[in-house]
Amino acid sequence: MSKSSTKLKSTADLYHIQCFEKIADFAQTDFLDRVLPMTGTNWRLRGMSLTSMGDGNYSLPGAVERLVPQWVSTRKRLIEKRDGLYDEAEQKEWENEHADLMALMLKAGSSEYKAQPARIPSGVDEATYRLLSEELAPNESDGPGDTQEWNLFKTYINPTVEALNDPHDLSRMLLSWCNDMALISKDDNDLDEQDKAAKVRIGDKGIRGLKRLAVIHKRY
Repeated sequence: MSKSSTKLKSTADLYHIQCFEKIADFAQTDFLDRVLPMTGTNWRLRGMSLTSMGDGNYSLPGAVERLVPQWVSTRKRLIEKRDGLYDEAEQKEWENEHADLMALMLKAGSSEYKAQPARIPSGVDEATYRLLSEELAPNESDGPGDTQEWNLFKTYINPTVEALNDPHDLSRMLLSWCNDMALISKDDNDLDEQDKAAKVRIGDKGIRGLKRLAVIHKRY
C-alpha cells in the first residue's frame, strides 16, 4: 500500500492482505489507487532496497503480479458503474486508441493473439513485451481452434457488482489461487476423491497456466 494517493516515489506500507481489508474500503476508488503489487520494475519507486528484493521476501509470483492490477481495474469499473460515472463510449474510444496494449494485457497467450504479427505497444520495451506476451500471458491455449482456452482473470476475478459488497474479495481471490497452486503441486496419489475432482476441474490447460505463472520474475 502506498501512503499517499500518488503512487510514484512513495514508500510502501506492507500489510497482510486480510488485515488491510479491515481498514480499507475497497468499494471506494481512493483505497484502490493505493494497491500496487511489488514487482521487479517498481521496487525502487516503492522505497525498497535491492537487498530486500533480492532475498525474495517481497517478490511475487507472476499470477499475483497480473491478478492484482486487473482486480483493481475491474473493481474501478464496477464502482464507476455503480455510481453512474461509467461512460461506455469514452471507454471504447480509449480501448480503440490503445488496442495493441489492450490485446497484450488481456489476450496474450491465446491462439488469436499468437496468430497475429507481433505488435509492441507504444511505451513498452521489447523485454517487457516478451515477458507479458509469453511468461506472464493470462491465457493458456491448445492452439488454433481452441474454443475453451484457460484465462487467469476469468478464473479468479469476480466481475459482478456483487463483489463490491464483499470486503474480503481480494483475499478470497488470492486464497483461491493459493489453494489451486497447492492442489496441483501434490502427487495424484496424495489426493482424496474431492481433491481429484477439483484437479480435474482445473484442467490440463489450467495446470499448465498456473505452473507457468508461478514463476517469480526478478527484473533488477
